[in-house]
Amino acid sequence: MSTSSKFIVHKRNLYLNKIQAFLGSPVVKILVGMRRVGKSCLLRLIGQEMIKHGTPSENVLLMDKESLEFDHVRTYQDLGQYASEFFKKKSGPKAMLLDEVQEIDEWEKAVASFLGRGDVDIILTGSNAHLFSSELATRLSGRFVQIHVTSLKFSEFLEFRGPDAGSREEEFRRFMRYGGLPPCTT
Repeated sequence: MSTSSKFIVHKRNLYLNKIQAFLGSPVVKILVGMRRVGKSCLLRLIGQEMIKHGTPSENVLLMDKESLEFDHVRTYQDLGQYASEFFKKKSGPKAMLLDEVQEIDEWEKAVASFLGRGDVDIILTGSNAHLFSSELATRLSGRFVQIHVTSLKFSEFLEFRGPDAGSREEEFRRFMRYGGLPPCTT
């Protein structure tokens, strides 16, 4: 029996608060961390929060490169063309949320172009270690902030378990057995 079915939705406010401090600022926000720590889920939660705080839902481009829907976006030219068409004739706050951006060849060219426009909030995730190397500072002219996402701490694990949680000792045994990789339930 999988324990993930017993988890409740939890927003990981630690990370939402960190990124919220940079929303609306002219920097690319990058969620980094090992695979399966919840970067993709966090990206969707950030999009939901942006909508809740005034960004029109039709102005939020959420591109998940693991989805076949975006398989045709393979190069920075494809990304630039797709995003330009998406944002065309849209007014008000805009957001570009790119999940697994390393799947797009030379993505940083398109991202730098949209950053230069000044009207699009950009948040990225990626899994390749070299993706966010020191070269990134050169590619984006230092206009980015990295937010390191980690697996759940035990206190977060308890919050995810919610009303189904057993005693602290039982939950610690579960935490040790199943680890701190969060389920994505958004």
